Amino acid sequence: MMRLFRQLRLLVPCLLGAGFITCTTIEPEETSSIGGTGSEVVGVVEYPDSSETSKIRAGLEHSALPVIDGPVFINPENYLADTGNAEEEAVAWTEDDGSFVIRNVKAGTHIIYIRDNDGKAIAHRVTVHENEPRVDVGTLFAKPTAGVAIAYTGSTPGDVLFYIDIRGTGLQLRCASRNLQFTLDRIPVGTDYSVVIRLFKPLKNGYEFSLENPIPGIVSTLQSFTGE
Repeated sequence: MMRLFRQLRLLVPCLLGAGFITCTTIEPEETSSIGGTGSEVVGVVEYPDSSETSKIRAGLEHSALPVIDGPVFINPENYLADTGNAEEEAVAWTEDDGSFVIRNVKAGTHIIYIRDNDGKAIAHRVTVHENEPRVDVGTLFAKPTAGVAIAYTGSTPGDVLFYIDIRGTGLQLRCASRNLQFTLDRIPVGTDYSVVIRLFKPLKNGYEFSLENPIPGIVSTLQSFTGE
């Protein structure tokens, strides 16, 4: 199977000892995109189905099919959710025409993502500059979400506890069994991601992988890891 990823780096320096590795636990980074007198980020979310039949069925003979009442989320691109983090809250909702406005966005690079209730979503990486009053990301098209699967195959005795995170999205999966494959789904397509593994038991270390161009409706299988 062609791998859709490559291991980038061990996240933190490790000390090699007599048969074990000791590493520092990875901490959350850049916890919010909102604050102060930041910029407005605006856009429109639609479905890519432009067929006349679908438009007429929806009563939208002369317009696109908008994503209505879709929750809008935004995080710094390096955001890493705290372990055990509850599902994050939306910062805005799409209107009847699919438009959205995110207010008070800090300068920097962020990941915006929007989803509906039918398994479709979209993400977009946006850079906001200092003193830039308004950023228009244009029209984004909601598609089926993707997923990643990974397995821990270590042989060290004891309990296993690790977290899988998608940087910038707040998506997180807690895993507490060994030699099983876990799948983190609901990943909005539209941008590349970093997948972070934080292993707490039996060792404490972390790994980061790149996930390039996730495919709608497809689960990409990451390389199994041992943490040893």
